[in-house]
Amino acid sequence: MKNGIFLIITLLILLSTACQRENMDNIVITEPTFDPPPEVELIGSLSGLIVNNDGDPVSSADIIIGDETTTTDINGQFIFENKDLNENGTLIQINHPDYFTGFKRFYAFANELNQIEHRLTEKRQINTFTPELGVTIQLLGAKIRIPSGPYLDQEGQTIQEPVIAQVDFIPPNENDLGSTVSGDLTGYNLNNERVCIHSLGLVFIEIESTTGIDVNLNADKLIEVEFPDPGSVNQDLSYWTWNKELTQWFEQEPVTVESNTLSFTTNHVGNLMIGYSSPALRIEGQLVSMGSNFANSRMVIKDQSAFFSQQLRPTNSGSFASMIPAFEEQQIDIKHECAVSNQHHTIEPQTEAAILDPIPVSNQEANILITGVTTQCDGSEAPFSQMLLELGEEFLMAKTDQNGVSNYSFASCEEAAIGITMINEQTQFASETLNLQISGDIQIGNLEQCVPIQAGYDINYNGFNWEQELNNTIVHSWDISTIEGPSVKYIYSTKMEDIITGALYSCGVYVFTEGNTKADFSITFPTQGFSAQGTCDLSTIKHANINSHRFTNFQGTIDVTDQTLYPGNVDSLIMDVVYYD
Repeated sequence: MKNGIFLIITLLILLSTACQRENMDNIVITEPTFDPPPEVELIGSLSGLIVNNDGDPVSSADIIIGDETTTTDINGQFIFENKDLNENGTLIQINHPDYFTGFKRFYAFANELNQIEHRLTEKRQINTFTPELGVTIQLLGAKIRIPSGPYLDQEGQTIQEPVIAQVDFIPPNENDLGSTVSGDLTGYNLNNERVCIHSLGLVFIEIESTTGIDVNLNADKLIEVEFPDPGSVNQDLSYWTWNKELTQWFEQEPVTVESNTLSFTTNHVGNLMIGYSSPALRIEGQLVSMGSNFANSRMVIKDQSAFFSQQLRPTNSGSFASMIPAFEEQQIDIKHECAVSNQHHTIEPQTEAAILDPIPVSNQEANILITGVTTQCDGSEAPFSQMLLELGEEFLMAKTDQNGVSNYSFASCEEAAIGITMINEQTQFASETLNLQISGDIQIGNLEQCVPIQAGYDINYNGFNWEQELNNTIVHSWDISTIEGPSVKYIYSTKMEDIITGALYSCGVYVFTEGNTKADFSITFPTQGFSAQGTCDLSTIKHANINSHRFTNFQGTIDVTDQTLYPGNVDSLIMDVVYYD
């Protein structure tokens, strides 16, 4: 619940007002016409987090995308795997009986784990009143006056029973607005042009009977809406309505500006907004941070007034896309899981759709250095062994040198413990896991590899064997997240990159249900110009200290993403990939 919301509920018998309105011009919301951008279909996955006004997770919310529905778990999380998505805007719908229906539009990337977060707005139940009465509601400086009846149901029949009004108001400049607004802050103006909307406030209104019948208003029954005027807005202001069937915002009429208020009347029952518009264009970009999969990164793109803001989360590889106002400078605020505070980047005014330069995201400044050596159980050298680092739900795997020596430094979000295991892919043996408190200088001594383990990491196609041809500066990293339910679903978000050059060799997602022997996968190879997605076999072995998950027999489709990098004639992948937890 939002703090400090003061509700003044006044039940009014609006007989005289109703008589006065008989002489008013009827304001009717007509069915809009618009030209949506063409659909650009692609295959990708989507994970999301649904929270309430306080940022707490919302469980048991129904998430609808296309003709498929899933439900959030106890942590407010959900996932769709390898779905048909739209690069120009995929819309999801979120239903929960305690909240206003949510709609979220995101701009998808192929063969990646797209991520969204949406904040649902809680319904404020107003005292029940009869159709002969109206109600005036004030909250956070806004005023909504609902007229007296008669009220109509969907078939146009008069509703005789008592009704309930439920409302909430999101003021301008609220961080909530960009993550709560239906769809996103784009819509269509009176000229049928797609625009970005600078919002001066957003109100949710639902009116229903006590038996749950949705209430509609006659054309001569008008809701009076009044927002506080933030001042200093030298723009032509209109009110906008959210069309649930077309899932778009549409401009309606100019608002009245007087006495520090912005007001309008409408017979639209639903989501309403006051704002002004700017031409819209699309931007794409990439966050860059060594060893990070951006599972917990959040972004806000906003103008200088903060009346326009888009809240989004990048894909697991750091890709993002958004619509922004043309000809205006924008600021990107990035909260990375390793950052102490927000990081800020400026987008210069754009005149057309643009792909931005990569944006570096700084990890926590203090580096962790691990030094030591690993040997086989008989004391002989263990060249190019893999050092597995476990940091909560994040994992890193880096190679030792030709003598089995580690001299590896990295930035960590974790402040408590670290688990270190040496793994030999050639001998299929590993060391006992060494659990230590994190410090700036970790000396591990000699870790002997005496524990049998399932190991391996190999990708090859058309004679290219990554295990043999990539050098020891390659680091594998992955995050693990879970979706709780009748059975637990695991999501492994993976990256393989060169710690010297920063080249990203692969970025993948593996999704499987606990106990299953099959997994869904989606992998992109940026340096090779292609991607793959489908299903693969999974074998899981529980060892003494860690579990290993081997993914083999990859079956699916291969798509060319960059013809200039594509090696040609890649019709299948031969992969033997092992990840650990």
